[in-house]
Amino acid sequence: MEQLKLLVKLQNIDWRINEIAREKEKMPLKFEELHRSLETLEEDFKKVMENERHLQKKKRQIEMDLDEMSEQIKKSKSRLLEVKTNKEYRAMLKEIEEKERLTSDKEDEVLDILEEIEKLSSEIHKKRHAMEAIKKRHEKEKTKLEGKMVGLEKELAGLSIDRDSLVKHIDPKLVNRYNFIKQRRNGTAVVAVKDAICQACHMNIPPQVYNELQRGDQIMTCPNCQRIIYWGNHKDFVQEGQVLNPKSK
Repeated sequence: MEQLKLLVKLQNIDWRINEIAREKEKMPLKFEELHRSLETLEEDFKKVMENERHLQKKKRQIEMDLDEMSEQIKKSKSRLLEVKTNKEYRAMLKEIEEKERLTSDKEDEVLDILEEIEKLSSEIHKKRHAMEAIKKRHEKEKTKLEGKMVGLEKELAGLSIDRDSLVKHIDPKLVNRYNFIKQRRNGTAVVAVKDAICQACHMNIPPQVYNELQRGDQIMTCPNCQRIIYWGNHKDFVQEGQVLNPKSK
């Protein structure tokens, strides 16, 4: 019975070691997810900023064009005093009217651009604040993940020491048998039987085998999955009402 109890403890340790290994494997992915989500936000912010810069540049160019056209209109109006024929006068007036029409169109375009810039400026303001908040949250999450990783490493080191110490008290042949089964049964070599049902493969244990199992005087295996089994309701395998390894793995 004592060797079986040690095997159950060994199985519990190995389950936790495997859980830690899986959690550690997920950590780089979680860090990558944080990085990608923040990168996406930054790219989106850069696009909005680029649009705003493009509109500002376009606005400046139009304003330069307007200044140039204003000078041209002034010059054209001053030249009206110099024309000598009605034909030249009408042609000059038509030219001035066309430039004034283009000026009006350009001014409308500037107003439209200003409206767009105002919208983008508001969007930039909101996105900047949102991004700063998200950066802080991501930094907090990153710190949390790093702390968790340190905790897992510390726990793993402690479990490894416990495991090494525990194995020294188990028959080497039994340890070899345990490791052999564990490698071929998805990490689970020892499992409880409750109500005559193996908690790993969920198959019924024959009555005679179940009766022998309840005596707990020998190492037995499940006839179906070949895992080492024990009676889960035995007082030696219950702590504060909980079976040592109640989970089906």
